[in-house]
Amino acid sequence: MLTWISTLEDRSHRRWVPGALAVALAVVAALPWAVFPKGAWPESPGIPLVFLTAALIVAARDAVETPGPGIGAIVRAGVFGFLLVDSAWLFGAGRYEAGFWAILMYVGLRVALMRARS
Repeated sequence: MLTWISTLEDRSHRRWVPGALAVALAVVAALPWAVFPKGAWPESPGIPLVFLTAALIVAARDAVETPGPGIGAIVRAGVFGFLLVDSAWLFGAGRYEAGFWAILMYVGLRVALMRARS
C-alpha cells in the first residue's frame, strides 16, 4: 500500500486525501494484530501502533499545507514507521525487550533527522 501511495506524490489532491491515506496505512498496519498469539500482554502491539497512527496523522496534517510536502510526508512517515510496525510484531510475539528497542531506534532516527535538518 505504501508503494502505491508513493505513486501519488506528484499529483494534486483534494484536502481529504492525505487524511484518508494516513488512516488506510494505520488500518493496514493494525490488521495483523488479530493473528498475533495471545501472550501475557495481548494489548502490547497497540503501543507502537498508537505512535505510528500519531505520526501518520501529523504527516497528513502537514501534507494539506499549501507550501507543504504533500503526500511525500505520509510516505516518509510510513517508511520510518516500518520500525514501529516491526515493534508491534515483536510485542505480538512476546519479544517485549526487542520491541522497546525498535521503538527506541525509531525515536533516535527521528531525532537525528530533525537535528540534521536544523
